[in-house]
Amino acid sequence: GLDEYIRSFSMPVDEVHGLRWMAEHRKPLVISNTEKDGSWMVFPPTAWIQSYVGIPIFSRDELIGFLNLNSATPDFFQVAQIDRLQPFANQAALAIANARVFEDTQKRAQRLALINRVASTLNQPLELKTVLQVTADCLAEALNVPQVAVALFDETRKHLPIVADHPAPGNSSLVGTDLPVEDNPSMDYILREKTSLLVEDAQQDDQLMALRSIMVQRGISSIVIIPLIIRGEVAGTIGCDLIEPGRRYTTEEIELAETITNMAAVRIEQARLFAEEHRRSSELALLHITSLDITMTNDLPKLLQTVVERAAWLMDAQGGSLYLTNNEEKVLERRVGFNLHYDIPDERMNFGQGAAGQVAVTGRPLIVPNYMEWPERSWSERVIFLPFSVLSVPVLWQGQVTGVLQLIREDPRKPFTQKEVDLVGLFSNQVAVSLENARLYNEVQQIAIQDTLTGLYNRRGFTDVAQREIERSRRFQRPLAALMVDIDRFKLVNDTYGHLVGDQVLGWLADLWRVHLRSIDIIGRYGGEEFIILLVENDLEMAARVATRLCGLIDEAQVSTSAGPVHITVSIGVARLSDQMTELSHLVNAADEALYVAKRSGRNQARVFQPPVELRPSGSR
Repeated sequence: GLDEYIRSFSMPVDEVHGLRWMAEHRKPLVISNTEKDGSWMVFPPTAWIQSYVGIPIFSRDELIGFLNLNSATPDFFQVAQIDRLQPFANQAALAIANARVFEDTQKRAQRLALINRVASTLNQPLELKTVLQVTADCLAEALNVPQVAVALFDETRKHLPIVADHPAPGNSSLVGTDLPVEDNPSMDYILREKTSLLVEDAQQDDQLMALRSIMVQRGISSIVIIPLIIRGEVAGTIGCDLIEPGRRYTTEEIELAETITNMAAVRIEQARLFAEEHRRSSELALLHITSLDITMTNDLPKLLQTVVERAAWLMDAQGGSLYLTNNEEKVLERRVGFNLHYDIPDERMNFGQGAAGQVAVTGRPLIVPNYMEWPERSWSERVIFLPFSVLSVPVLWQGQVTGVLQLIREDPRKPFTQKEVDLVGLFSNQVAVSLENARLYNEVQQIAIQDTLTGLYNRRGFTDVAQREIERSRRFQRPLAALMVDIDRFKLVNDTYGHLVGDQVLGWLADLWRVHLRSIDIIGRYGGEEFIILLVENDLEMAARVATRLCGLIDEAQVSTSAGPVHITVSIGVARLSDQMTELSHLVNAADEALYVAKRSGRNQARVFQPPVELRPSGSR
């Protein structure tokens, strides 16, 4: 039927004349009589259409779709009707944009929850065989795929046996099967590029010619092969198979598979070393304790401090630092230190400078037995008096150096050894996972308190921060004031120019607050066109001056929008935190009352809250 045809309709915009014209001209298109229009394309299910109007839908100046209306009556649609239809298209653009933001937020939250769940499963104290099987099972569940196989190189790196798998129903296990290493184009690519390989025609693609018999036997239609990278080298591969014809991997699914594989690589290497070196059981027990410590929090500053302290304890070091990379400026930034009188580099260090800088470039650990005698040391002999040993190890995430952990041992008779490099390397791998988890957690937290349109605090975020500032003001008896700001006649802006221009006005105001207010002031979007500003360390007189200045700046400016310059004004209510105000809502209500007075007095002005006489302190008449 027509409904089914519409839902399944998919064709490049460039191949449909009407859609291409609207995309190129960024204008609506009216074809009053399709039979008289030579450009009209007739499809069997839509041959009944005699009159047509289409409106391109834009969001933030990007074409996202078309609003199409059809009629079986010739000349039913006319050019004059476009103005009545345009608001529907604008509203659709706003709704689609909001839905996409919500969907993206939901996906991020779901992805973080899934990653945390997998990480929690993998971080259980499991032996190597179990870790490998859990990895296969977790990937199969996370990606909703029927088959997963994990293969690891042996010590000679000439053999690549499958060590764990999750076979599809009806297929037998391939554990023990030796995958070809030589004359295997797919393996050549993995070893050379150290990145995932997606093959969408697994049974015919020449990249998998060495594995074709397996592809055919297992009924694999599409496969993504992900390298297991340990300490910068490919230690094995994980193949995730699709057997459903027509299904294809999305970019998000591949990124999720890579994230889980990277977490699994950490645990696999930990389990391998534990199994291979029983004599180091006490050291690995210590590693487990320190790793648990750094997985207990998603608070980034606290996590960074814990990392350095636990690393120094693990390695019997007297001091240390954790640097994070700033790839744009090609520098390392020291974010935290422990016993810093042993660690005197500048706050920022260029890539290649000193031990940490060299590790940032090479991505490999570096031991300097006696830093004082090392010609490439990065600080002055006049500052460091004693010989000491330095160990710098990279913090690697998805093959990229995201930081450098540097430890210092004061006793020259106990320089760092290669065996200790292996141990702290495992720790740094766990550090990378914890830092990424903290980053994802804080990103989702930020989304929850941030207004997506302006980048300012939303009401929830403002309330949380402002409440703490009120408590600080009370504790230290410091002045605090609030401004409630409302755009005058903002509905007229939306009605005249559309919601897209209205959004641009709100974004412009947010940028103005950032430029003309201090970094310590707290700014939030309180409602549709309302903003609230907390002026820290400002009394009522200072706050009134700020409000008046802001009114003047806005009145004298023109907002640049996609519809041309737009002039707006604002009204501002000003209130200070008084002794009678016991809660944030009291201060907000006072500023809101003052805003109402400013509106009633003609708009485009600031007014100060005047408390009722009975609330004024004695002697203030």
